[in-house]
Amino acid sequence: MGSSSEWTKDYIKSNKGILKKEILQIYPTRKLANGGEVYFLKAVENNALCVNKYFGYTPDCSGIKQTEEWINKRKRCGKDNGMYGKSHSEETKELMR
Repeated sequence: MGSSSEWTKDYIKSNKGILKKEILQIYPTRKLANGGEVYFLKAVENNALCVNKYFGYTPDCSGIKQTEEWINKRKRCGKDNGMYGKSHSEETKELMR
């Protein structure tokens, strides 16, 4: 299971007899799970067998690697936030639902 392009369904199916799935930790939220995944991957990042080199998860857990500038922009609060003092229209709220 996973999103790595190296681990396609065909690869998993053809290597089912030699692959082993091991649960290392259980987390109460996806956000904490992403942080745990980064922790475990960094422990083996220099291992040639580690094919997952993606350590840049974003706080929103989207799985999309963002630039440092974008991450910092999203962390803005209060008057620094682009939506400060504004609200979404009913139409926009409906689209988001």
